[in-house]
Amino acid sequence: PYVQVNKELIYNYEVLNPKNKIRRTSTKWKTVNPEWNETFEIDVDPQKHEIILEIFDEDRLTRDDFLGRVTIPLCNVSQYENRMLWLLAKKSARSHVTGGLEFSCHLINNEVQ
Repeated sequence: PYVQVNKELIYNYEVLNPKNKIRRTSTKWKTVNPEWNETFEIDVDPQKHEIILEIFDEDRLTRDDFLGRVTIPLCNVSQYENRMLWLLAKKSARSHVTGGLEFSCHLINNEVQ
């Protein structure tokens, strides 16, 4: 699996199709409990943006499988490190994927790290 990191304006996007792709983690092969331990700095306005983390299972020959999504409202993030565990939002009611994403983030001069 890998995580696609997106930045979007609050209430101004189609949640199923984020447009502002920022970064992508490395792919962790052959595991159902991947650990990335990667750090990103993202230029944001906490009052205007939220971060969307989309988890995919990478396939070499076909389209990558969407596993779930976490939306982080930055107005709730402080300058102190926040360790969070969020359940993955499914793409549709028919999805059988379950799981969560544990991560930490904090603001540094209006940036999320």
